Amino acid sequence: MEDPSGCDACGATALEQDPDVLDTWFSSQLWPFSTLGWPEQTDDLRFFFPTSALVTGYDILYLWVARMIMSALFLVDDVPFHPVVIHGLVRDPQGRKMSKSLGNVIDPLDAIAKSGADALRFGLAYQATDAQNIPFGEEHIEAGRRFANKIWNAARLVLSARDGRTGAPDLPEAGQWSVVDRWLLSRHQACLEEVDRSLDGYRFSEAVRALHHFFWSEFCDWGLEAMKVRLYEGSPEQRGDAAEVLSWVLERTLRLLHPVMPFVTEEVWQRFGAGDSIMVAPWPGGDPQHRDTKAEAEFGSAMAVVGAVRRFRKAHGLKDSISLPIHIQPLDPTGAEVLRSLRPEIERLGGISALEVVEERTEGEGFARLSASEAGEVLIPMGGLFDLDVERARLAKRVADLERSVSQSEGKLSNDGFVAKAPEDVGEKERRKLASLKAELVEAAAQLEDLG
Repeated sequence: MEDPSGCDACGATALEQDPDVLDTWFSSQLWPFSTLGWPEQTDDLRFFFPTSALVTGYDILYLWVARMIMSALFLVDDVPFHPVVIHGLVRDPQGRKMSKSLGNVIDPLDAIAKSGADALRFGLAYQATDAQNIPFGEEHIEAGRRFANKIWNAARLVLSARDGRTGAPDLPEAGQWSVVDRWLLSRHQACLEEVDRSLDGYRFSEAVRALHHFFWSEFCDWGLEAMKVRLYEGSPEQRGDAAEVLSWVLERTLRLLHPVMPFVTEEVWQRFGAGDSIMVAPWPGGDPQHRDTKAEAEFGSAMAVVGAVRRFRKAHGLKDSISLPIHIQPLDPTGAEVLRSLRPEIERLGGISALEVVEERTEGEGFARLSASEAGEVLIPMGGLFDLDVERARLAKRVADLERSVSQSEGKLSNDGFVAKAPEDVGEKERRKLASLKAELVEAAAQLEDLG
């Protein structure tokens, strides 16, 4: 606190302080206020100090964070921030520190040149769980690149459906909304609420994962695909309404995605002609009235039917190009009416040539009987699809092989000698293997049961 009168080591009294050098962490502790013009009482200092939140890695809490708090209390008489958001460090996929000697370094500039900044940002944000180190590899950047492509391609389809209309999209009157419209608006509202909660709690990866799930699965794979019935086969009014609902949801979702993927969202948003820049567009406000549990249940029954048919195809090696006729035995008359009203959407989504709702219970001889949870049962005629006896024999052998493998794995884990002598990672690997085998066994047994 006072200039020294002499050097303790040599006794020299001619001492001069270097005018332009500070210890790294000493200078860093001044960051919350020295960058704003302190010790002068500048406008920046008055506006930005104290700041809203500090985001930092866990490794410099004492080197930096604690020092900033103490120096600010001493020199400016205030705490510089209150929320401190602690994140992990970027590691390689094996959790090792990135280093040139290990050859496991990902150069951000190389990643941007190859896949784009949006892909890199998305990959990092998706992995950045609370205060945990981030295992990061090329596959995460590739996932971000694929997601950016998904956004671009979905936007091209939606924008083309507007038939040249520009400006911010407007929803049709609520009385004109279809079940699919109501379902999509409800899921969008649920996504918005989850993103807001996650960002308010600084849980960035949860916000990113919620957006990824909504856009890829609910918006593209279900909502957009189901609305193609009206986009391609409906009247001009139906086409216009479907296009505006899709555009309204897309435009708002772009604003939610913008902090994570600023470039592709700006490029797409500009094509709406909705304003100067997405950067200054307001954050979407929620509308709780869009939450519609009835619509979610109704369209959920259609999703259950389509899911059952898709699983049947995969289980028995049937190509998507093979169009299947199906019968549905609903749980109740109300469910029957819902399924009939959604017949065109179910047929398109499931690759179904003809859907028939059968309210009277039948034994279904010659049919594969599939459970479609809340929708009821799906019956698929097996004539001509494959040799039923051969397929049953294949699945029976698969079940027997899996039962034998499960028994062997359980024997290992129940053997005290194996458990005591095997390294911990070997034992854990065997437990994961057993869990996987049991899941496969349940699935194979269910597939065999479907065939009667």
